[in-house]
Amino acid sequence: MPELRRGGFATQDAAKDELGQVRDLLALADPREPATRTQIADLIKRTLAETDTLLSVEAVHRKIKTGQHLTQVPPLPDAVRARSSPQW
Repeated sequence: MPELRRGGFATQDAAKDELGQVRDLLALADPREPATRTQIADLIKRTLAETDTLLSVEAVHRKIKTGQHLTQVPPLPDAVRARSSPQW
């Protein structure tokens, strides 16, 4: 498995804390739903790559309970998309 972080952790305790959080996130998936576990793993990978932090267990739990797709980025509203598009 490729590394998710380029640098190390400041302390061994910090590394253990993050590993524990990853385990807690993966444990949110129902064992009968491997697709959810895969989505959580993909979410972990994406959020670490984009923000260098993990989402809270509570936030991911809320997404699962409300039926939100974990790795799908919601579409931008038209007003936001219009402002971010280059004007030629």
